[in-house]
Amino acid sequence: MKVLFLISLKDNSKISGGQYSLFKLANAMAQQNIEVCVAYSNFEKILNSPMIKIIPIPYFNSKSKIFSLLNLFIEKVYNYLVLYPLISKTKFDYVIGSQKKPAIDAVKISNKFNIKSALFIFETPIWLSNKLPGWEDIYNNSRSLQKSWFKFK
Repeated sequence: MKVLFLISLKDNSKISGGQYSLFKLANAMAQQNIEVCVAYSNFEKILNSPMIKIIPIPYFNSKSKIFSLLNLFIEKVYNYLVLYPLISKTKFDYVIGSQKKPAIDAVKISNKFNIKSALFIFETPIWLSNKLPGWEDIYNNSRSLQKSWFKFK
């Protein structure tokens, strides 16, 4: 079996619980003689796993809107020049995406290449509203947050 994980890690110095859990799942699967690739990540710089093929995507670590747009452009180029040819050549059985954009991309890849997909969701606006007082106000006052969650939903 061959599995492609899309895990977004945009910070070279820390890994959140959700992304770390997915990396651990990928590592456990690789130990069971499953061919595993991880794309959209920088785990290679942080975690050493010789059993997993890690394909890091270059990006600019900045909150600026210009750099965000540039990162989206780089990701599109990366998809067409690196990721899609790899998918065509490797014939993955599953593509697994993590919340939010990588999950959306996993569904697109699933449809484009006729691969089964699985998505991992760690928090939702409803769950966060119940767990973090005041989070609902933040969500309701942020168009970009609402838009990204609508796309993900």
